[in-house]
Formats: sequence, structure tokens, C-alpha cells
Amino acid sequence: MSCPYCAHVQALDPHKLRALQHYQANVEHDLIAAEKHADQQAAYEKWYGTPEDRRNTTSEFFLIAGVCAVIAGVVGAVLASLGLMNWMLMPTVVLMGGFMCGALVVYARMFISMFRKGNVQPGQLDELVVACPNCGAPGKLTPGDSIDTCAHCHAALVPGSTAIQQGLEAAARARRKAALRHYRTEIKTIASVYGGGSGKHVVFFVLVPFAVMLTLPTLMITAEQLQQGKELPLPPLLILLGVSLGLWGTIGLILWLRWSKQQATARGMAPLERAFNARRGSGTRGLADWILTHWAGPFPIQRLYTGVNHQFMAGNCHGFPFLIDFNPSKAQHMVTRATLHVAAEIPGVKPLDIDHQAALTILGAPLPQGNQTASDLRFGLERAGFELRVSEAGLSVSAEGERLKQLRKHPELLAEWTSVVTGCVALVTALGGRPG
Repeated sequence: MSCPYCAHVQALDPHKLRALQHYQANVEHDLIAAEKHADQQAAYEKWYGTPEDRRNTTSEFFLIAGVCAVIAGVVGAVLASLGLMNWMLMPTVVLMGGFMCGALVVYARMFISMFRKGNVQPGQLDELVVACPNCGAPGKLTPGDSIDTCAHCHAALVPGSTAIQQGLEAAARARRKAALRHYRTEIKTIASVYGGGSGKHVVFFVLVPFAVMLTLPTLMITAEQLQQGKELPLPPLLILLGVSLGLWGTIGLILWLRWSKQQATARGMAPLERAFNARRGSGTRGLADWILTHWAGPFPIQRLYTGVNHQFMAGNCHGFPFLIDFNPSKAQHMVTRATLHVAAEIPGVKPLDIDHQAALTILGAPLPQGNQTASDLRFGLERAGFELRVSEAGLSVSAEGERLKQLRKHPELLAEWTSVVTGCVALVTALGGRPG
């Protein structure tokens, strides 16, 4: 005896079968993507901890290093008073003891966190209600299920066009919810761990200790020789003083160059502040705050690392939140950039299909074709040296090539970006975008 259920499936129109197969594949694709996002979020929380117990490793490092430096200083003083160590080694003992102990404790704690159990929360889909074509009784289908049986008469339940659309929308929502949770977890983590701004002072962590370790012993030797009435060893003493002065001079030059570059950037952004009632800021934490508030999509982690001259400007143009992200640094682990982000929902833009946020390097897909107004605006921006990208979060316009080189040398040229902001907002509007 043949199965009426199987016979009904085989009797379906081929077009209907292909539509069901396509529907099932799309829902499965979105659910797999949601699962991957959930896995990556759990991996971040496993390494760095959940938002509730996440620590600021920068503050933790300096606290531990300070305590260890005091302990090292006490131990060193005892050893020196007993004649077991030269007093001139004290600066080295204090500085190196604090630095090495602080780094050891912080990174050992993070390594131990690898063995913590992760909490994966994949997206869940609600069942869809469909009517039985045979008896009219209500039935339920899980999105992605192409066919099932009626609980009353055991006839085949096949999702209609309305149910298919509802299933696709439910899967897309589950994917977007998992993706946003994943993106926000990573951005919050980077802002918490690296947002203290200590990275911009790394050069001083190297130069200042060496300058202190050379200058203090040199002055101590000089004072000791003068007190004892001995002749000063001029050649080695002059070499030590020269190196010490060179180190302190380098520190002063770096500070002056940073100050002058920041002032030039401030002068370039001043006209935009007045035009859009915008605010300026700098650093990872402020950048992450804007992204978490307005950018509902993926954002490359590399762009959260900010250099010493990094500055951003956040404002609003015709209802669209925007951000100018300017980082002239050419450090290897950072992205040299001058990018305008306009937060918007643009019709027809599909979510980026990525497996891991840390591998993301681009800001989105190429700009889709639009009407004549959008094409003209796009052509003008590209001809001016900008690269245009779109994602589910909005439009990103980045200075490239010669324009970026000029901005690095002369940040005052940012004053010309008033027309760039208005042009990009007009482009988003022409594409049918709405404020994000």
C-alpha cells in the first residue's frame, strides 16, 4: 500500500518543489551563519570573560606593576645595604621588576581563561502556523521545513508563499540578532581591553626607563667623584651624558611632533564642527561608543586600534548620524585611514557573509547601482579619490591614494570635507536609505 504523504510530495508541481528547496537552503544558510556568530561570541567571552566580569587589563597591569616595583625596590634596598648589590642598579631593579611581574600576572590570567567553558546561544526560530489544505485545521511548521503532516487528517502540509516569506524573515532576524550580538561583544571587548590609550605611550615605556637608568647612575658617579675630590673620567662621562641628553631630547621631540599634528587636525575639523554641530574625540573607547550606538553591522577590528594622532568627529547631517575616522599613523598593526561612515539602512544591501569578525578587513560590498542622481554623486566621489562601500550598517567612504597621502601630511585639508559629508548623505538618500 502506497503512502499518501509521499505520493502528495511527488505530485507537487516541479516549480513548487524548486521553490521549497530554495527556501529550505536559504533558511539553513542563515541558521548556520547565526551558529557561527554565536560560536565566535562564546570564544571571545571564554578568553576575555563576559561583560559582567571583564577586567581592564591596562589598569590591572599598571596596578600590579606598581606594587611589584615597590616590592622590588624594598628588596633591592635591603640587598644594597648589605653590600650584595650596587646602589646604582636600583633604577633597573625597580623598573624591570615591576614591568616583568605585571606582564607575567596579566597574561597568565588570560591564558588560564582559555580553559573556561563558553556559553553558546544560537538563534531560535518560532514555528509558523499554516492551514491544512485538506481539513483546514491549523498546523505548525518550523522555518526551513519544506513539508510536514497534519496532526488531524495526516495530509501533507506545504508552506505557501506567505509562510515561506515569514520563514525567510524569521531566519534573517535570527542571523542578524546573533551577528549583532557577536559584533557588539567583540567591539566592547576591544574597547575594554585596549581602550585605555596605553598603546600610544609604548615608546615612552622604552625611552624613559633607559633615560632614567643612564641619567641617574651618571649623575651619581659625577657627584661621588666630586665629593671625593677625584678627577672626573671625562671621555666615558661625556658619552653617558650625551646619550642621556639624546634620549631626553628624543622624548621632547616626540611630544612636540604629536602636539603639532593634533593641532593641525583640530584646525581641519573646526569648520565641520561648526557646520554640523559635531563633536571631536580620539581613541578606541570613543570610537567604539559611536559604533555600538549607530553602526548596526560588522566593523573591522583592525580599525579599532588607534594611533597617537587618531581623532574622530561625530555629528548629524539631515538626520543621518555620521563619523569621520582619521588615523594618520602608519604602524603595522593599525589601518591608516581617513573614512566617513554614514549610518543608514540602504535597501537591497545583503549582510556580509563572514565566518569570523577578526578576519574582516573591508568595510562592505561595492556600491549597488542606483538612479541617475546616485550615479552622478558616486562618480563625483570616486573621481575625487574616494572608495565607496556599503554594508547592512550604512555607507563608508574612504580617502585613497594621493588624497590620503595629502591628508596625512596636511590634516588641515579635512576642512574640505563639509561638501563630502553632504554629498554622501545625498547619495544615501538617493539610494532610498533611512537613518540607521
